[in-house]
Amino acid sequence: MEDERATLPPGSQKTRMLEGRPYHQGRDPVLVEERRVARRLVEQLDAIPVEEGEQRAETMKDLFGSLVEGSYPWIERGFKCDFGRYITFGRDVYVNYNVTIIDCGYIKIGDRVLIGPNVSLLGATHPIHPALRNGTQGAEFGCRITICDDVWLGAGCMILGNITVGAGAVVGAGAVVTRDVEPMTVVAGTPAKLIRRIPAEPTTAEVQAHTVL
Repeated sequence: MEDERATLPPGSQKTRMLEGRPYHQGRDPVLVEERRVARRLVEQLDAIPVEEGEQRAETMKDLFGSLVEGSYPWIERGFKCDFGRYITFGRDVYVNYNVTIIDCGYIKIGDRVLIGPNVSLLGATHPIHPALRNGTQGAEFGCRITICDDVWLGAGCMILGNITVGAGAVVGAGAVVTRDVEPMTVVAGTPAKLIRRIPAEPTTAEVQAHTVL
């Protein structure tokens, strides 16, 4: 899906959301309708058996912003998102059970990405001060998230807004990622910290141990 911002009215709540400026979702009937449609499509996708590939593919085309023709993501049950239309998937992506993507900004997921169960991509945030946060009446902010090619997001990890996870990186189970992750690294912990770097090529022993015969 192409970036919509150039075609939107400059002061609309939707424009503000996609630009990362303070906005209020309930004040924009377009956003309210987009969320309503997304909820219906998410429920529809969850109800279609995984064996019904063509039917699931058609629902994904309606839900998501961009997919690779002939290589749609494999999405297990329990998937949730806000809009869907702001999420793009690359080739050969696997999304395990109960994954949540808050796509109040553009969420880009690259090729060959593995997303573990109960992972959250949190593309939204709120003001820190309670007077500005103001419950459901205050502003919120949309945030972009980029998950580059060949990333593995371990079970239960959280990726906060305005984060890029670099190509080939691994995020350990339960980690909370609060800053960009370098390519070809392993991070873990709360907040996530560098554990080690991944060499450019696997060792002979690794190849032998991980080859499926």
